[in-house]
Amino acid sequence: MMVHNDRPPEPIASDYVELGTLLILFIIGGPLNLAAHTQITERPSATRLDILKRHLNYSDLLVLFIYVPSRVCWLLTYDWRGGNSLCKIIKFLHTFSFQVSSNVIVCIAIDRLLSVMSSKHHSSEKAQRRTRAMLMIAWIAAAIISTPQFVVWKTFLAFEELNWSQCMQIWEIIRVEQAIQNRSVEISRQLMEQENIYVVVHMMLIFWVPATIVLFCYLIVSCWVYLNSRPTTKTVMYSRNVIGYKGNRRCIRSQQKSS
Repeated sequence: MMVHNDRPPEPIASDYVELGTLLILFIIGGPLNLAAHTQITERPSATRLDILKRHLNYSDLLVLFIYVPSRVCWLLTYDWRGGNSLCKIIKFLHTFSFQVSSNVIVCIAIDRLLSVMSSKHHSSEKAQRRTRAMLMIAWIAAAIISTPQFVVWKTFLAFEELNWSQCMQIWEIIRVEQAIQNRSVEISRQLMEQENIYVVVHMMLIFWVPATIVLFCYLIVSCWVYLNSRPTTKTVMYSRNVIGYKGNRRCIRSQQKSS
């Protein structure tokens, strides 16, 4: 956005690109995810993989039908008109949607790892109970991780004469207030540290930690499959003995025929 001290900010080119991208994703992704949801729920019996797919579909639907519409509305109006309570709830749901999506992907990776490494996981009942427990933890953890958004976000009436307000982080509000009042007072070191901690922890929990766990799980699975697919020494020796035995028999038969 293009910011001015005397009037509300105006959209820039990247905002229109984001708006178009979100609309395309909503138009294409919405029906596809709803169709996938219908297909999964109509199956007579749900396997462990079906359960994981269903929860991943739920998280995708949250992103498509909560994050995308609210973001599109803001890009169209450039004004927050939902009040302080809705501001906090929407930001909580935004974080919750992306966090639960990451958590479910982690559950899928752990499930693949357990299905390969653990013999107990081959029992369908125990495996399903374990999978459901992991998914429950994933959703609860996403809700807990998202709760700080109720504190971090609030509405800010920047231009009273225009009744123009925004849903902003508390640190952004401080900076905007200083810019509007033409004050050069810097944000205290404590506030800057709080903002940096929030950003780092937020990115770690929503992306880097899940990505690391997924990478670690599939790396172990790949190593396990590679090591167990290689022929052992006994297998190689047995194969050589069989080939040698068959070769000797052929030689004996050919000698008998020639004599």
